[in-house]
Amino acid sequence: MKVSGLLLIVALLMSFAVQVQADEHNRGFDREEVPIKFSDADEAAWAKEYIGKMQSKNVIKGTGKGTFEPNDDVSRAAAIVMAVRLLDLEDEAEAKPDDVSLHFQDEEQIPSWARGHVAVALENDLFNTTDQSFNPYEPAKRIWIAELLVKSLGLEDDALDQMNDIPEFTDVDKIPAGAIGYVNVAADEDLTTGYEDGTFKPNKNVSRAEMTAFLERTNSDLLDQSGARTLQGTVTDVSFDEEMGSISLNVNGESFTFDLTSELEVQFEDRLIKADQLRADDKVTLVVQDESVVEARLLNEKTSDSNESSGLIELEVEYERDDTEYELEYDNKKGESEAELEDEFNGVEAEGEEAFAIVEALGLTQDMSRDAILERVMNELDVQDDDFDELKIEAKFANGHKVEVKREPNVDIPDDVTGDLADIESFDLDVELFDGEDQSYDYELDDGDIEEDVKRDGEEVEGNEALQAVSTLVNDVSLTEEMSDEEVREAILATLSIDSENVSELELEVEYLDGYKVKVEFEQEADQPEESRDGQIAEFKLDAELNNDKAYEYSMEQDDGDIEYEYSDETDSDETELEGAEAQEKVNQLLDQLQLSAEMTQDQLKKAALTALSIDEEDVEELEISVSFVNGESIEVEIEEED
Repeated sequence: MKVSGLLLIVALLMSFAVQVQADEHNRGFDREEVPIKFSDADEAAWAKEYIGKMQSKNVIKGTGKGTFEPNDDVSRAAAIVMAVRLLDLEDEAEAKPDDVSLHFQDEEQIPSWARGHVAVALENDLFNTTDQSFNPYEPAKRIWIAELLVKSLGLEDDALDQMNDIPEFTDVDKIPAGAIGYVNVAADEDLTTGYEDGTFKPNKNVSRAEMTAFLERTNSDLLDQSGARTLQGTVTDVSFDEEMGSISLNVNGESFTFDLTSELEVQFEDRLIKADQLRADDKVTLVVQDESVVEARLLNEKTSDSNESSGLIELEVEYERDDTEYELEYDNKKGESEAELEDEFNGVEAEGEEAFAIVEALGLTQDMSRDAILERVMNELDVQDDDFDELKIEAKFANGHKVEVKREPNVDIPDDVTGDLADIESFDLDVELFDGEDQSYDYELDDGDIEEDVKRDGEEVEGNEALQAVSTLVNDVSLTEEMSDEEVREAILATLSIDSENVSELELEVEYLDGYKVKVEFEQEADQPEESRDGQIAEFKLDAELNNDKAYEYSMEQDDGDIEYEYSDETDSDETELEGAEAQEKVNQLLDQLQLSAEMTQDQLKKAALTALSIDEEDVEELEISVSFVNGESIEVEIEEED
């Protein structure tokens, strides 16, 4: 009795302690929360924030029983499904038929809920080309996950380049030779840092909770790749008109306003709230893409120690000389400063306040240029020009300003690379035109070797001619750090003598030897022709064969704003086929004469076509006309000469 009574008292005390802890956790928090839908999320309390984040992005959906089973091993099939969702390819996966063919020897073992995702993963190069079996229910190991996520980031080429760079993990001998590069990139991208004992544990199974942490880090890199900006400041206004709204932010005296949906789930520590729960005077971190908030975090004012004087919210400095390294990291995206220093030159390791003092001593501010930041870091670390093997700096500031610097001295630049091109590591320009005369300019400098490829005027150019073409383009455009995306685009089109109205899509990626990057993307739909014509017509086709051996074909098709035109005419001795602008002119001339409308009868369409083509019906051997309108209406006419 005494023992059972004591156990009861202990149980009551523990229950009371848990309740007090829960009350303390929620005290003063008067926002309506979005519940984490998994009843067992607390079983991996350290990962609850990641679980909530991946839930809010619909990357994880649990077991179907209201649980997530965070401490169970994640299967390969589940990991693939999560990665495909993170890449925003869920719609493509769900569009696959249930019996989609998968060329694995164990195809029949792949569950129906994963088949579409596996198919999409194959299409997006997330598997090894040598994989013959998938083993869908096998626990995913750390080495397998590292490779999957590096491929998800599109960094396979980087991994291949680093296959002979031996990682510093103490158990590197257990990492397969063909996976070394992937481990290097995973470490470089902070997808994984290994364990405190210096090991990587490549063959350790990954739990479902650990998988959410991997996914969160990958998500951050995907957002960086997309050009998203991170800002941190105080909300001055937030308002909604039904679901859509806007949020205004004060960042050290600068004002910003972005679009915002009320359904966006905002993180607050390990909890979630809807965006419509945000208020004026809240301190927040926003991730913004195309002037819309895609992620948000409400900061805890009681624990927030944001570095408002400099506006610095993230910093990474890496410096290497003769296999000796210096690495300084600082992060304040969550409103709580974390800093860590590893200085092999002086045998110093520090974290917390001691490391933060070094960050403060750098004195980096959001109004500093790349060159000023580079100079300040080199002076503070007493680094001399060319007295290092590699120097990398990445800094993000509260106003969205981002700086990346990479310096490698004594880069071997061939003699025939001159002018502005001598400062560039890679240049990739693709221009797609509505008239079909696409152009591309590619250049890469790799360990003194040059790869170049140019396509223009329907021809492919290589070698010295291609190099000169890229060099001329780069020198004439004269890119500067101050140029806006629009100014860069206009300069390129002017140099190439391309009318902006003829541009369907333009993509430019430039990486300089000092780490500076330029990325410009532009896409537009074709100008809609007159409303009385193509504005209503989704598709038009006319085929006419005459008994005098003449034939005509006219075709116009709209698809997602793109319009394709084709025209041909044929006689017994000659044939003409046109595409692009020339075909467009011919087709539009006919459409102008036809004056098509959804109200036309078949007989009216037939007569209009014969009149426009100056054809007598008695001369027609075969005539087929089909018109589809954007409102779903259609007309079809078919005439065939009787025997």
